[in-house]
Amino acid sequence: MFFRKDVELEVLKKDPTEFTHAHKQQKTIEELVGRRDLPNYLEKRKLKHFLQVAKKPLPNFYRKWLLLLKIIIYMTASQKG
Repeated sequence: MFFRKDVELEVLKKDPTEFTHAHKQQKTIEELVGRRDLPNYLEKRKLKHFLQVAKKPLPNFYRKWLLLLKIIIYMTASQKG
């Protein structure tokens, strides 16, 4: 990328990275089968239950700081799935 711009600006005559490329590391079958990188998300029934609990009114003592906590948890849960 930088070298192409240098060639454009005629700082360099030839791009030294023209014929290079990065190799991807090949994974073995064992690595592919043993993967545990499933996305973290809430299933529909769990998300529905969470939203019902989050909508319940809170006692005055907890209302202010728990409201912020519920918003953060809701946003995290909804972005994960």
